[in-house]
Amino acid sequence: MKLYLDAAAENPVPQTIPVGFRGRYDWPDLSDTEMARRGLPRYVPTPCDPAYEREAYSFSVDADGFTVYTTTIVPGDLDTALGAALAAVAARRWDAQNAGVSVTLAGKAWRFLTSKEAIGDVNAKLAYGAEYEAANGAGTYTTPWKSLDGYVVLSIADLKAVGMAIGAHYDACFAREAELIAMLSAKKKTETLRTALGAESDAGWPA
Repeated sequence: MKLYLDAAAENPVPQTIPVGFRGRYDWPDLSDTEMARRGLPRYVPTPCDPAYEREAYSFSVDADGFTVYTTTIVPGDLDTALGAALAAVAARRWDAQNAGVSVTLAGKAWRFLTSKEAIGDVNAKLAYGAEYEAANGAGTYTTPWKSLDGYVVLSIADLKAVGMAIGAHYDACFAREAELIAMLSAKKKTETLRTALGAESDAGWPA
């Protein structure tokens, strides 16, 4: 995209001026009507992702004596890109962490919530179940549990199996996040970091 500025006039008049112009000239805005009268296009910023890209500006003088303002999209700052990439990985880990986990009980797979609230509920039921069986005998405690597949009756052994599965699921999620952090932090260029994030961010998470 090229923007032409009339540098020859005694009081230079902007020939093509962007709204909110951030370049080295501070011209007033021209109305759309005036732009059309002069046959000039209005500047429209090139779309870019500010986390990984930025507009680069350059100036030159063409054969007609006009200053030419040129913009191109180039890779952004590596530290900014890394911060955005690590935030994206953390968000992806959170999604995977809370996506649920499958546990097979009596030959049937049931899917359970893996939120922190679900962990607290499992631990509370285990503590209560232990007290109940201490008073009434081993194997006497069961509780109805609403899984993602519907209600299922759980014993203390079942609750322990669910708790262990959730713990293993959490460990796998954080391990995958750590792998991605190490891999992305080793990148030396914004463009290779962004490519690696796109290729790896959805892979390797526990189901």
